[in-house]
Order: sequence, then C-alpha cells, then structure tokens
Amino acid sequence: IMMRALRAARTVDPPDWLIGAGMIRDLIWDHLHGYAPTTPKDIDLVFFDPTSLGSDREQDVLDALRAHEPDIPWDVTNQAGVHLWYPEVFGIEAQPLTSSADGVGTWPETATSVAIRLHVDNSIQVVAPCGLQDLLGLVCRRNPRRVTEQEYRRRIEDKQVAVRWPRVLVIRSAGKEDIASVLGLWETAGGPASVSDTPEGLSRLLACNGGSLVLAESGGVVVGSLIAAWDGWRGSFYRLAVHPDRRRQGIATALLQEGERRLRARGAIRLTAIVAKDDPVAMGFWQAVGYAQQCDRVRFVRLTED
Repeated sequence: IMMRALRAARTVDPPDWLIGAGMIRDLIWDHLHGYAPTTPKDIDLVFFDPTSLGSDREQDVLDALRAHEPDIPWDVTNQAGVHLWYPEVFGIEAQPLTSSADGVGTWPETATSVAIRLHVDNSIQVVAPCGLQDLLGLVCRRNPRRVTEQEYRRRIEDKQVAVRWPRVLVIRSAGKEDIASVLGLWETAGGPASVSDTPEGLSRLLACNGGSLVLAESGGVVVGSLIAAWDGWRGSFYRLAVHPDRRRQGIATALLQEGERRLRARGAIRLTAIVAKDDPVAMGFWQAVGYAQQCDRVRFVRLTED
C-alpha cells in the first residue's frame, strides 16, 4: 500500500508533497517486532501551498488522490495553513511553517517526524528533521517543538504504544503517580542511597523542578531514570539508574540524550554529573559518552538537619 500511495501522490503532485508520520513508524516497528504488515488506519499526505489556504484546496488534492487510489484512507493537510486552525484544536499557538519538511519537524514524536517522497526516477527521498535514530532504535520520545507533555502522554496511551510494541522504550517525564515505581527502581538498581530517596523528596523535586525527572518505560514498566536539574546556572545530572535486567541495551544513553536536550533548551551551557567514584561501570559510562572527570574539585556536603 505504501508504494501505491507514493505513486498516486507523485502523479497528483501537489506542491512540496510528502507522505509520512504514523504509517512509516508502524511499518518499521512492526517489522522490528517480527509482525506481519498491517493496513494503516490512514495515510498522511502533506503539501505546502501558501497561495490557497482554505479547505477547498485540501479537498481538491484529496479528490485527485482518491481518483487514483480510492481504497487508500487518505488524510491530506496543507502545512501552509496549520497555524490557522491549530490553536482552536489543540489550545496553543503555532508559528507559520515554511515548508512541508518544516511541518514534519513539528510532528508529535521524534519517531513519527519522518516522511518520504517518490521521485520520477523511482528514488525515495527521506525527510527526517529529528533524525532516524529513535525510529530505528525503537524509542518513543516527545518532539518538544510543538506538542505538550500532556498531549504526548495522551497519544502514547491512546495508541497503546507499550502494548502494541513491547520492545519500544518510551521516554517521558515522571509524575506523582510514578514515585513508588522510581523508588523501587532505585532500590533494585543499587548504588549509593540518599536521604532524599523518599516519597516526600521526590514530591518536592517534581513540585519545584517540573520535568527534571526523566523516565524510561518498557512494556508499561519503569526501567530507567535520570534527574536532569537546572538551577539557572548549570545543568546537573543525578540518579541515572537502569534496572539490572535491562542494562547494556541503550537505555542509559537514551535517557542522557533526553536530559541533555532538556537542559540545553533551558539555557545550560555546562553539564555536570554526580557519579559514585567507586562504581567502575558508572565511571566508565560517563567517560564513554564524553564527560571528563574533574579531579581538581571536591564536593562538600552538609545535611540541613545537622
């Protein structure tokens, strides 16, 4: 069905057209899970025509596509006009887009921010503003350019991502409902305990530094965590933990990538990590991902209850 859709789109040839989003993710993730291909619920075709922003233009393209492939469940959107209806539908303002590729770069998840185009020589152009790493690596991560955390959580729950693709790693922010799971993960993962490892401590963290506790979830179970804290001066990482049964599967790296992205977005230009010096695995990980050990500094600690 994908090639039929691509050929029909090439024939109709609306300006700057692309096909992508969920259809590509479904095909890739089904294949990586060993599933037989399924019929997509819809096939998203986008184009970019700033000269005609009304719904009639989208209907014209849809009618032309249906004339070639009437059995395909087309969903057609003119990306040049998305900012006109987005606030009413999703409740937040949207900046005007500059191209179809620019629109692809705003789609809700990094793994769905991918589209393709079939050229006249039958070569396929891939447009992936967020890269292909998450799509091919089975990682579901929010694309922060437009979608809110709440809408992202709603989407992954509605689409039953963890149920449909149990090998997918879902990266998301923690909420109060996750506190017990996080504390359980930390106990199982081992490592030095802290006086802050309490429900009250995590509740304070979530209240004063929202979005700082990043989780990795697989099959509906929390398997990894990272605190990425920002104090306005520097970004700091704490409590990078992965369940012992899920180590060496890229989970720590996926969490760190998300933590770095979040801290950069908040203005951090220097990132630090608190690491147990007597943990060779942890020390090796941070060195492997490009962090240098600072030997000319000593950390002083005092409990406020002293």
